Amino acid sequence: MIAGDAGSRAASEEHFAGSPLGLAVLGRVREVVASLGGAEERASRTQVAFRRRRGFAYLWLPGRYVRHPSAEVVLSLVLGREDPSPRFLELAHPAPAHRVHHLGLARAAAVDDEVVTWLAEAAARAGPPRPRGGRGQVMPPPPSPWKNPGGMSGGPVRLPQRRQTSRSGPS
Repeated sequence: MIAGDAGSRAASEEHFAGSPLGLAVLGRVREVVASLGGAEERASRTQVAFRRRRGFAYLWLPGRYVRHPSAEVVLSLVLGREDPSPRFLELAHPAPAHRVHHLGLARAAAVDDEVVTWLAEAAARAGPPRPRGGRGQVMPPPPSPWKNPGGMSGGPVRLPQRRQTSRSGPS
């Protein structure tokens, strides 16, 4: 299941308004991600992201940013390795452990078995699916040994007490 409320799904569809291919690819990627156990879907001004513990797949329209794009819709996948497939338009290295592969899509059917395999690999690297509810449902942090009775109001902070140990060294 794709987590996120109806508003975030609507925002994703609004992002691709005016691009029938974009909407078709979004629908196909949603189906695949749901079959892989789901993920949170977040729409921003520039892209639609599919996330678990971190983002693993991003759909965007390069025509909004590039004068003569080589594809109408791009699916960017975050893998932990370089894949030599000639299907990728570009490969970026934003961090040593991450390789972002940009895949140009000319039709929704281009999200074939090979792309499903890459999506599954990227989703697995991103961690398990988050609990249903998406961004609005955040797991509470573990209890802290730091005591702050004033909360966020800037009240006094008490450090945890340390055990006193006697040090007996050579005399």
